[in-house]
Amino acid sequence: AVVSTQSGHYGRGLKGNFSEAFVNWIHVKALRLFTESVLRYGLPATFMTAVLEPNKKSEKKLREKLQVLYSNLDKSAAEGPEMGDIPGVFMAGDYYPYVYFDINTAFVEAAREF
Repeated sequence: AVVSTQSGHYGRGLKGNFSEAFVNWIHVKALRLFTESVLRYGLPATFMTAVLEPNKKSEKKLREKLQVLYSNLDKSAAEGPEMGDIPGVFMAGDYYPYVYFDINTAFVEAAREF
């Protein structure tokens, strides 16, 4: 009886703290997006932010369309993501002419089930 009472108390606490941690994590991603945009494209910071969640089937097609749409912003990325090292860019993975961050939300589904 004591264990079930404690687990219920901890479960409620975890749900509340998870929500706060997730909001803070997304806020850090937004700060990183703003910083990366200003460092790449300079001031004034006039840009649009969007969150896209494509189907696995359409992800490649979406990347190709974004590549064409934003290729004028960064000429060094015009050849595509397989172009090699770019001086001053310290990031692992592909480089695109637009600012891109992957947000893994697989754990959100697990938290809903908890």
